Amino acid sequence: FNRRHLEQLLDRELEFAGRSQHPLSIVMLDLDHFKAINDHYGHPAGDAVLAGVAGVLRARLRSYDSPCRYGGDELLVVVPGAGAAEAKIVAESLRVQISLTRFNDGLRELPPLTASLGVATYPEHGQTAEELKRSADAALYAAKAAGRNRVGVAG
Repeated sequence: FNRRHLEQLLDRELEFAGRSQHPLSIVMLDLDHFKAINDHYGHPAGDAVLAGVAGVLRARLRSYDSPCRYGGDELLVVVPGAGAAEAKIVAESLRVQISLTRFNDGLRELPPLTASLGVATYPEHGQTAEELKRSADAALYAAKAAGRNRVGVAG
C-alpha cells in the first residue's frame, strides 16, 4: 500500500485500538545500504529489490497486517492487536527472511541485503499516529546505530 493508504489505515486502527482497549503496533523497516544497490546496479535493480521485499512481507505477515511504503526504501507495517513483544517477533521474522532472500533484477543476482527495524506500540509508545511513527523511527535509528540488521523497540 502507499503512504496515503497508510495514513488513513493508521488513524482508523488507532481509533479502534482506543475504543476496544487492544494494542496496536507498527514496525518501521529500512533496507540497510539500499542506496548502494541503486548507485551500483541502477534503479531497476532497486525496484526489483523493493518488489522482492514486498513479496517477503506478503509471505510472512498475517492476513490482517498491512505493509505500506513509507518513503524511499522505508516501509511501515501496521500490526493490529499486537503488543510490543509480539510485534518484535514479527519484525525479527521479517529481518531474518530478508537477510536470507536472494534478490534478482532479471539480469543478475544482487548482493544479499539486510534490514533494520523499529517497533512502537499504542498506547505505551505513542497516543497518535505521529507519536507512534516518531517512536518507531527512533527505535529504527537506534538499531542502525547499534550495527544494523537488527530490531529495536521503542523505550
